[in-house]
Amino acid sequence: MKTINLYLLLIPILWFASVKCLAQATVYHPFPKDSAMWSATVYDDNNGVLSNPISTIYKLKGDSMINGIKYTKIFRGNPFDYVDDTKFFPFGFLKEDSATRKVYIKYDLNFFGDSSDILLYDFNAAIGDSISIKVLNHTKTSFISEKSVVVSIDSIPTNAGFRKAIRLRFMRNFMETGTDTLYMAWVEGVGSLINPIYNELCDNCYSGKLVMLSCFSVGGNLLITNPFGPCYTAPQSIGKIDAPKITIYPNPVRSLDDVEIISSAPIMNIMLYNLLGQLVFTKPYPEQNAITLHTGIGNKGMYNYIIEHKERGFTTGKILIY
Repeated sequence: MKTINLYLLLIPILWFASVKCLAQATVYHPFPKDSAMWSATVYDDNNGVLSNPISTIYKLKGDSMINGIKYTKIFRGNPFDYVDDTKFFPFGFLKEDSATRKVYIKYDLNFFGDSSDILLYDFNAAIGDSISIKVLNHTKTSFISEKSVVVSIDSIPTNAGFRKAIRLRFMRNFMETGTDTLYMAWVEGVGSLINPIYNELCDNCYSGKLVMLSCFSVGGNLLITNPFGPCYTAPQSIGKIDAPKITIYPNPVRSLDDVEIISSAPIMNIMLYNLLGQLVFTKPYPEQNAITLHTGIGNKGMYNYIIEHKERGFTTGKILIY
């Protein structure tokens, strides 16, 4: 059998290696049931050189009763829509069995060919335990069962204190021709440090790529950030202050050179995304209210921008190149 070693999941494991606590957190932290948001990012990985980041946002909001059981609704969307719930589409349903400390995901019938409760996390696992996990196969139409083994248990620091981390070695069939050995960490009350719905990472879809959790928040409070990835979290004060006013001229424009941006609140950073969700331009600014963009981008199409403001959160919008 051919063994394929990917960088997938490597950095999230090393991320906390230098600061991990030898003692496990003693208080169990349940999985969130509402008002949680994850930002997950995929990079092209060319011998350790990361490029072309594409981010996805997952949100938990509201619940549904299915066969008499309460599930939390999970939604999925793009980073430039992260403050607009109407732009997110229903993606599935989560539930936690508090007695066994297991978390499950359920999809609508025919979404991925499986509407059963699929195990995502087992926070009661012990070192040496073998856990069967359903993961998306290379056709991306159904799930297959794979085995993982718990190799260690420790704790990691978050902005809300230490959380228990279960680290697993994950053996997957690679397009049914060989295996790849991956490593992942499950963190109590957070999920996987690569993606909250990690079992969607099909066996060949992410070959040569790096997948990581960029940040995680609950109720607007940021618990985890990853220095390797962009983070999109709504400010805690959102809805309590007036949004900054933005003027962009010209718009539409022939190219993203010499575009003037004027803001009523100081600008800290600007990010531009194409309609595939790919980051095509980002630049920090020293608290300026008026700037001129020089991006060199000339490809026609619609681009989404996210502007970070000092102490005023974010504004989003679109720029059209014609």
